[in-house]
Amino acid sequence: MRAILLLPLLLAACVGNISGAPAERALAGRTVVFGPEGATKDDTFWQEWRADGTTRTGGPSVFHDKTGRWKTDGAGRYCEIFGVSTEWTCWRVTLGPGDQVRFWEIPGEVADLLIFHKDMTGHFLP
Repeated sequence: MRAILLLPLLLAACVGNISGAPAERALAGRTVVFGPEGATKDDTFWQEWRADGTTRTGGPSVFHDKTGRWKTDGAGRYCEIFGVSTEWTCWRVTLGPGDQVRFWEIPGEVADLLIFHKDMTGHFLP
């Protein structure tokens, strides 16, 4: 029964996704602010992606400051790893409308989907 209830959520997450090389082109050299329209890096959580495969996050809290690596894989997923973690976290990425970007975490198991699921929407900085 839960699978039937979750099916629309899963299907909606797949519509409009970018992956692989398009995700690399969309993110490399860019910064996303995860806040309302007009928010800046001083106001809210943000993340930047470098073409060399490194990424950095920051924001108003010291807990936001971290560095890591990012990649896209053959399955079309955007993945990232931070600090001493040994496991990559992977996401589906959706662009638009406008400068909006959405990251939908790909769950590793059902508990991730029901309890720990992350869905973040932000805007590219100019």
